[in-house]
Amino acid sequence: MTTQTNYLNESVYPRMDAADSGLLGFLHPARYSKNLWQLTCPQCSVPGQAIYEAGTSHIRCKRRKCGKPTSLADSLCLAVEVSPNNVTEMLCEVAGVPVPTCSPTKPLTDATAPSFLNDAIKSILIDFAKEYDAPRQTFCQSFGFTEQQFKDLEFGYYPSSTAVKLAIKKRFLDRRLCEALGYFSRNESKFILNGTVILFWTNPDGHYQLYGIKPKRLRKYEHALCFPRPLAANITTPYQLLNTEITGCLIVSSYLIETEIIRSLGYRACSIGHPSISQDQCLELVQQNFRDIILLTDSSEAASDAANQSIECAESYGITTNVCIKPAGEFVTEELFHSKNFAALHALIGKPLNGGAFLAHQYAKASYDQPANRNHLTHLKKVYEALSPISQSQFDTVCTQLNCKTDDKSVAAGLFSKLLQAGLSHRKANSVIQDRFGLSVEITPYTQANEQEN
Repeated sequence: MTTQTNYLNESVYPRMDAADSGLLGFLHPARYSKNLWQLTCPQCSVPGQAIYEAGTSHIRCKRRKCGKPTSLADSLCLAVEVSPNNVTEMLCEVAGVPVPTCSPTKPLTDATAPSFLNDAIKSILIDFAKEYDAPRQTFCQSFGFTEQQFKDLEFGYYPSSTAVKLAIKKRFLDRRLCEALGYFSRNESKFILNGTVILFWTNPDGHYQLYGIKPKRLRKYEHALCFPRPLAANITTPYQLLNTEITGCLIVSSYLIETEIIRSLGYRACSIGHPSISQDQCLELVQQNFRDIILLTDSSEAASDAANQSIECAESYGITTNVCIKPAGEFVTEELFHSKNFAALHALIGKPLNGGAFLAHQYAKASYDQPANRNHLTHLKKVYEALSPISQSQFDTVCTQLNCKTDDKSVAAGLFSKLLQAGLSHRKANSVIQDRFGLSVEITPYTQANEQEN
């Protein structure tokens, strides 16, 4: 199959209704149902015996004697007697896509294949979402999305492996490649994506990773995240990062459904798919010219640790970080969104804390703990070294406001002096200093030689 044929099958035909646009007017089409048309067969010329389905590539004659299905391009060539290249231009114009610049005989390359296949698969699953009302409505009710938001966010629906396989066959897509990419399975009845709402995430190989969302009944807002092939651990492009329909500061979440909720509120958001952002993802952010981001986290210790890792990584690449801290509890974003408490969500997102200030609050708490959490303080100092000048300034300001000194030696010396004044022996006071600061205070007699050395 040539590059031009692939382009038509995967990027042009799925985007058009050739009959409704008037392109097949010479075959006298008559609407049979929502997406089906009856028309004159371009091969045997018998009126009303051919069927064309919007979004597909061929016209099929119901008469056994007629022969093979006729592609739209061949039908137009027979009717208007123009060259294949001119027909391609006509089809691309109707579909609203650019005309391919590659040679008609040049083999399809791996570099161009993903975008063609992605468009076709996405079109198939979005069409299924429009067709299957019940699962779409159940999903919207479960999470609080409106029908318009479901459409605008371009969710798809996966009814069954059988149905998707048939749609892939109708569009003459490479079935072996589609199966290898997890778009359908031979074990059709037990395929993990059956009956799920689909989100599309581009893998490093350029092809879509399909994520299936299926609400659970056991716990409110809990849902299963299904995917037929593992997401690459080194995935570089966060989910929805390249979607430029919404502008503004980028909000980074770990969860796909939370990302879509935030996007539905008019914010630019992406999902990293892991608790903390990776170096490859930071590099992608830099290449996409992101200078500051907002990390969405919660108040749990594990989430704070992950946010610290993200701050260290992003700031080391020159990206200024801010942090939005959600209240404690699972599914806070989902619960606020479902209850239509948009004011609380806007308030949460609208007042981010600078990454340096976020670290300073942790540093103060760890300093005042009894005993002080030395390991955590050491880690926070390491993160501090990676901060940008803006974030370091925020860290210092907040520490000053909280009366928290970050110079361990001066703090240790002051505490040691107080302990001695309170009556503790040198040995006991030094033991406290070692436990709290990992330092040891040595007292030596004053001599003139000491002064000269100093």
